[in-house]
Amino acid sequence: MTDPKPPVVASDGDKKVVLRRMTLTQLKRIDSLLEQIGEFGEVRLIVEKGSIRFVEIVVSKKL
Repeated sequence: MTDPKPPVVASDGDKKVVLRRMTLTQLKRIDSLLEQIGEFGEVRLIVEKGSIRFVEIVVSKKL
């Protein structure tokens, strides 16, 4: 299976990370979802044919 998109190279200043299956836009969106769910929850990546098709979030609250 060939990936039509070139890999994205991200850096935190010290280290470089090559993203082969995610775009920078997807990475930013997932980071935003992690902020939204707070202390308890899940972010699920739904993959079809090797690509992320959609994301599910589950938010849990303490009783």
